[in-house]
Amino acid sequence: MSTLHEIEHKSCNERRASRVDNSPLTVAFENPALRADGLASDQLGDAMDYFELSDEEAHRAFCSCFYGESMTAGAVAARLKHVAERPSLRAPLAIWAVSIILIATPFLSRLLP
Repeated sequence: MSTLHEIEHKSCNERRASRVDNSPLTVAFENPALRADGLASDQLGDAMDYFELSDEEAHRAFCSCFYGESMTAGAVAARLKHVAERPSLRAPLAIWAVSIILIATPFLSRLLP
């Protein structure tokens, strides 16, 4: 499969429009079930939106920096599995913030007249 060439050096719009024939994104877009579910194209931005990938995750999964000009399907699958299993910091931070608010509210209410 073909990689996307050095996407980290492109502007946001150029990066989102990146595509290449025979890439993992092309294979995904050729899947009728994914298209029917809303995958709009084989451009990187549409795949990032559909699969909810960050710029960093997309870069690690599809860029030539990591694989050269081509990669195997197994390498892509392993990289995406790793990305999917990596815990997000958003949930722990949200839990922490809510916990602080719940703990602090009774104390703050006692301080206010």
